[in-house]
Amino acid sequence: HGRRRSALLGGALLAAVLVSGLAAATFLRNRTYASAESMWRDVMRKAPHNLRQQVALAADLNRQGRYGEAESMARGLVAGMKKALQSGKRPRHSIAATDPHVLYPEALQVLGLALLGRGEIRQATDCFREGVQLTPTRRLYHNLGVALMQDGRTEEALKAIDSAILLEAGNSASWFFRACLLSEAGRSREAVLAYGKAIELDPRSLGPRVDLAWLLATCPDDGVRDGERAVELAESIVGISGVHSVRGFDVLAAAYAEAGKLKEAVEAAGKALALFREEMTRSSAGGLAKPEKSDREAELDARLAVYQNGQAYRAAGRAA
Repeated sequence: HGRRRSALLGGALLAAVLVSGLAAATFLRNRTYASAESMWRDVMRKAPHNLRQQVALAADLNRQGRYGEAESMARGLVAGMKKALQSGKRPRHSIAATDPHVLYPEALQVLGLALLGRGEIRQATDCFREGVQLTPTRRLYHNLGVALMQDGRTEEALKAIDSAILLEAGNSASWFFRACLLSEAGRSREAVLAYGKAIELDPRSLGPRVDLAWLLATCPDDGVRDGERAVELAESIVGISGVHSVRGFDVLAAAYAEAGKLKEAVEAAGKALALFREEMTRSSAGGLAKPEKSDREAELDARLAVYQNGQAYRAAGRAA
């Protein structure tokens, strides 16, 4: 469950009044910068020694899921920067955009993320470790934690995320990640506190609400479960997001059942199952064969049966 979890971009609007002499240039600029990738490539063409833009391009390839290309580019940058660092020479008038001393840890992070995307977890871990030794940042520690978690090293991942929180205690994503790790380790009571902190720091964040509602509704530890609070959290999810989802209905059903509202639990679980089947039907459109009953569908079906039998659902795991 913990390893299937899933961070988070924004945008901005710019209004301007253009005189006729600038209109054509602006049109061409907008076409050139239609994507981050085209922007970075354009900057690199004009300033080929700008290492920061090369790192930015590799990072954008990662965001597009083009991990092989990102890895190749990042490896070249890391090798070149390492060679420059080993030479011991630093330009007298160096600037951040061209200084390998400044950009090497960032390049290591981009390489680590590319390797992580390709499933090379141990190599990714080495990149992040080297990065935090040079320049400890929240992002590097966070990504180190992700790599360690994917490698099944939960306690080490917790140490990494704790280091991230020491550097930036007000970051909701780090507290959410900490809560997920604690839940995965069976440390449910500590997880409840960490989820609560993540929600406090970002009240509109859905992930911590969903996971905390699930934990409060299904935890095998009697001292952790709180049906009323689980219902409150689960019902707030739709109010914040404005949409219904399979996961949302599934969590809501578990919360209702724990609160003793079995009729509502059966109704919500039925909606989760129906919505999941609708999504599977849509995905099989276009001549593809209808998939066999999936593990996910079987889980939803089994939970519905639990509620129909007048019981609450208990997640497998350690009570702690």
